[in-house]
Amino acid sequence: MMKVTFDFDMSEDRDDFNIYSKAPDMHTALWEMSQYLRKCVKYHQDEYGDYETFSKVQDEFNNILSDHNISLP
Repeated sequence: MMKVTFDFDMSEDRDDFNIYSKAPDMHTALWEMSQYLRKCVKYHQDEYGDYETFSKVQDEFNNILSDHNISLP
């Protein structure tokens, strides 16, 4: 089993530590937003508003994730 250890000098690396420690929450937020947009486009177009708008927002959201090499399951 491989292990990875991260060491942070909190006086210098506090921002990096905060990003690292919040990564699971950030992933969850991105996943939830992805699923919300999918639901709006696929199932409740009339209830949530204009289909084309949600479709464009969903496409842009996915493009941004792709630009940053982020893939959600």
